[in-house]
Amino acid sequence: MANFLVDVAASGDNTIIAAPSVVGQFIRILSYHISALAPVTVKLKGGSTVKDVCYATTVAAGGIVVESMQDGVLDLPPNTAFIVNLSAGVAVGGAGNYVVKGPVQ
Repeated sequence: MANFLVDVAASGDNTIIAAPSVVGQFIRILSYHISALAPVTVKLKGGSTVKDVCYATTVAAGGIVVESMQDGVLDLPPNTAFIVNLSAGVAVGGAGNYVVKGPVQ
């Protein structure tokens, strides 16, 4: 298991985890949490495929938490990067855990 950090503020796509280099391998997100300094739509993507959409807001002590699941909460398409897409240039932070699986059989 590995960890990732989210520390982005640019609108559009922001690569968080590079795509696996072995053909057929994929990233499985096991858990994550995200918070933002202002309202923003956060899309979690595997390459160009949207896997989840979060509406992060500025509620005190607020944010989005998805607790760890052994079978993962998001499986990305093979050989794609994990991308956080922001609808606006807002500071967004967070972290999570992941594993690289595959190749898909």
